Amino acid sequence: MSFSQPASRFSVASFGSLRHDRYASARGDYLTEHGDIFTREDRLGQAEGRVRREPVWLIPIWTGRSMRQVCNDRSRQRAKPRSASSLIPTLSCSVGTKMAYDWDFSAIFLNGPLWLSGVYVTLIYSVVTISGGMLIGAIGGIVGVSPLKSVRYTIGLLFNVYVQLFRSTPLIVQIIWFYYALPIVAQITIPGWLAAGLGLTLYMGAFSTEIFRGGIISIDKRQWNAARSLGMTYGQMMRRIILPQAISRMMPAFANQAIVQLKNTSLLYVIAVPDLMYTGYLVMSKTYRPLETYTATAVIYSLMITPLQLIARRLEIRHDV
Repeated sequence: MSFSQPASRFSVASFGSLRHDRYASARGDYLTEHGDIFTREDRLGQAEGRVRREPVWLIPIWTGRSMRQVCNDRSRQRAKPRSASSLIPTLSCSVGTKMAYDWDFSAIFLNGPLWLSGVYVTLIYSVVTISGGMLIGAIGGIVGVSPLKSVRYTIGLLFNVYVQLFRSTPLIVQIIWFYYALPIVAQITIPGWLAAGLGLTLYMGAFSTEIFRGGIISIDKRQWNAARSLGMTYGQMMRRIILPQAISRMMPAFANQAIVQLKNTSLLYVIAVPDLMYTGYLVMSKTYRPLETYTATAVIYSLMITPLQLIARRLEIRHDV
């Protein structure tokens, strides 16, 4: 991919002071030495004497190649003066030309250790927050169906408020609130990794509470009555009769929620937690290859989530969900 024919007194200098290697524009505009956008209309106006800007840099935006490559190729070439009449047909032909994109994943593969670090952080957050959320859900679910009114109307009411709050607000808002607002409210310092863990765990706990509660109340009332007729206490009934059946019914829902939770870790980049999504941002900043970077990120997420999807599907078939 090369330049369109430059206008009079335009020249291409070697790569020097530009800070960015890639720019995007569907219009095929140009970049000046000072970072200004020099459009095709400006070039036409230059030829007609209406535009007096004469940028030293004339680099096509979004050619599928880095600016460094373009400048190295054309660093010693000088543009020959051309008249306005000869410039206009060239412009009309170049406007209709489609720009191709050259995919290059070589720079992505060179950052293997960085990708592995991001995958490791993502998996750690997924396992820890899923486990913590399921523990919160188990407590909240059992409290919600407690036969003691004093428990249901005190602790159970607090759990209801917690569940409604975290289920009705976006996770990204919760993470940002824990990182920025909670330290101000509580007058404490909370590192980013802890704020991210709190947000994900409590979010998972809210949904797990409803999964546990729904699984427990789905057990037929005759099972409860049969356990009571045998003289079992509430704890014995829950441990031996109700929970074994309820947990079996909860497993497909928990597997699906685990998939959602793993994908939710991608929101941690907003507070600079070095998970997979933030790693993709770092790689993109180093390579200036956003399409390749985020394609690789999507593939890695898919490789991590596909086994969980197969497990969830297997559980659904096994339990006839």
